[in-house]
Amino acid sequence: MKIHSIRMISLLLMAGILLSLVGCGTEPAVSAPSESDSSDISVSTAAPEEQPAGEDTDTQETGGDTTSADTNDSTSSSNTTTQAATAVGGSTSHTTKNLVTGTRTRVTASTTTRPTAHDYNPNLPTMSGTVPTQSVTNVKPTTAPPADDGGANLPTTSGTAPTQSATNVKPTTAPPADDEDETVTKPPVPANSLIRDYIRNVEAWQMKGFLGYEDKDFVYQVQILGKQQYNRGLLSITINKQKLGDTGSPFYASLYTAEWPSHCNYGGGLDGSEPSNRKQATDNVIAWLKSQMATQAFGAYASMDSFTRWQHYTAEAGYDYISCEIGANVNAPQLSVAFTRGAAKQYNEAMGLGGVDAWYVDFSLWNWTGMINYTGDETMHRHDDSFHSNVVNHEYAGQSVSAARRAYYMAYMSGAQWLINEGGAESACYPTLNQAGDSYTLTPHGKMNQEFYAFTQRNPDRGVTMVPFGIVIPRDHGLPYGHWMANDGNYKVFERFVFTEGDWMIDNLFRLLYPNNYPNQNVRDDGKQQVNTPYGDTVDILTDRADEKVLNTYPVIILAGDVDLTPTMRLKYTNYVQNGGTLVLNSAYTKDFPATYRNTGSIGKGKVIVYGDAYKVDGLGAIMDDLLKEQIPFSIDERVQYIVNVNDKGFVLTLINNDGVFKAYDSAETVDKSHTKYVNVTYTGKGTVKAAKDWISGNQLSASKEQTVTLAPGGIAVIEFVVR
Repeated sequence: MKIHSIRMISLLLMAGILLSLVGCGTEPAVSAPSESDSSDISVSTAAPEEQPAGEDTDTQETGGDTTSADTNDSTSSSNTTTQAATAVGGSTSHTTKNLVTGTRTRVTASTTTRPTAHDYNPNLPTMSGTVPTQSVTNVKPTTAPPADDGGANLPTTSGTAPTQSATNVKPTTAPPADDEDETVTKPPVPANSLIRDYIRNVEAWQMKGFLGYEDKDFVYQVQILGKQQYNRGLLSITINKQKLGDTGSPFYASLYTAEWPSHCNYGGGLDGSEPSNRKQATDNVIAWLKSQMATQAFGAYASMDSFTRWQHYTAEAGYDYISCEIGANVNAPQLSVAFTRGAAKQYNEAMGLGGVDAWYVDFSLWNWTGMINYTGDETMHRHDDSFHSNVVNHEYAGQSVSAARRAYYMAYMSGAQWLINEGGAESACYPTLNQAGDSYTLTPHGKMNQEFYAFTQRNPDRGVTMVPFGIVIPRDHGLPYGHWMANDGNYKVFERFVFTEGDWMIDNLFRLLYPNNYPNQNVRDDGKQQVNTPYGDTVDILTDRADEKVLNTYPVIILAGDVDLTPTMRLKYTNYVQNGGTLVLNSAYTKDFPATYRNTGSIGKGKVIVYGDAYKVDGLGAIMDDLLKEQIPFSIDERVQYIVNVNDKGFVLTLINNDGVFKAYDSAETVDKSHTKYVNVTYTGKGTVKAAKDWISGNQLSASKEQTVTLAPGGIAVIEFVVR
């Protein structure tokens, strides 16, 4: 779990610290891009040549089609807790929090200096040029946009960039006048909104947001590590001038590592004692989390789970912001998102269910011991410890551009409110100046950042992600790392307790949802992180502590594992069915329910579906297939990763092809074009398609319910269907 922390000594001191941290405020800004810069940000839209099946794979050597970051450069303690202070519109705000009741009170004090660390500047120009897109039939006019090449055709940096060292550059252009952040109030979802036709109790899916950022639906932070090979101020200028993202964050802090389960002794006691059962281990984890909160007198608290999926424990402990780290060599990132989003809803403060105000995603550009490095200085990410002393340090180390791009689009369309590009500033920039001499030259990763950030600015109305399935597992699941295997090679919960039949059921369910991905404990090939799934990204993970209000927001609830079915807990599920929900029960649970729940059938306004041998998931896949036809208004004929969002105008369908992209932690990416997907999509919902738009290219498509999309390996398509 990764904990963020800043201590506020005084308002003026905080402002001074922030300005020095990001190199903004005292660093002069630069003028708008000149025409000579346009070649650096243009993106080729040429479709990749088709390659017959079975042809040898191609190695893509694009001068650095990889990115990575180092979060361990922080000089702060790894076990610190978060306090978020916010300076907005001439005042500084923080919250005081009662650690017993969990009640937060905002405190605001005026200040004469407005820190620029978090500026989300509305006057920054949008990205020019074109972006890679997918091939969609029925395009008007007659020319179809080329196939999405997975970012492979993002332009490489040519030899035209000056080789002048930029480490000590101090731009002399005076900064422009600061334009205050525009205040945008999120209106409630109208009673006649299309969203309400497809999302049950939509208010439960809306979060308060980050303190001081409540009016922002999404923040994309390009994190600056502060490596000595780069000038921090010039990195900040490059991020803003080249429109790569946001230099600040809702925390005003770098990331502090505390994501490992060993920090809380895998459920051991604060005094080092051994837990006697799973509940005690869970309580110990929560006690450890609360002990971190207790080190702060006030603040908003945040924790990040990386190699654990203990987001529900963080939320139960009272943290305001919860998250997951993906990338690195963490497997099953889609499962991490499902845990994080599910926990955020389960403990949503806006619904009076807990204290969670927002959830976010961190993408780590590390991969095993590989870390991107465009400087040629192999000491950049190395330190005197057993792990960092042997870091693989070159332009092909760490995560690929393709893996990062797919993860960013997934996080945004999945509803994350904040995305951190961990160490993204250094990976986005060569340590040389561009032709204009006023910012760094962009790497392939930097050019991909331009594309993604521009996409989010052009398409802010992503709506609500449609997640029909709520999967309920035991509160004391103790799921560590990417899998359950303990250090002794046996499968154990909290690395202590031997698997039960219920544990194996959860394990097999995750294998069903994320095939060829979930069991991998350490994924050193970033092409195997995100996967094409048989059921799309349509699942949230809840625990059996979930309130009835939460259950009622999901059309379908599936129980898995040794869930609590005592009379009080069971009543939640019977009420859920009576109110119109669909409850999917394995035969192992029917003995704990009334006789009417022991066979498939309608009950009250809802229905029960009973399947399979006790604690076996055989047959569940077919049930989910049938339910998806009822709940998701699209037919998709190829196995790809897909995400469906609904907004006031209609639906936004995201398609990602994760097949055919391979990259080890220490070598260049390879692409097997025989894995290109030709996807036929049909809208099957209510109403008529009145318009369609390709969100990545901006092209208008024909108003047809049927679209054909060509996705190269690593390719992404985002299509809006306007329905009336």
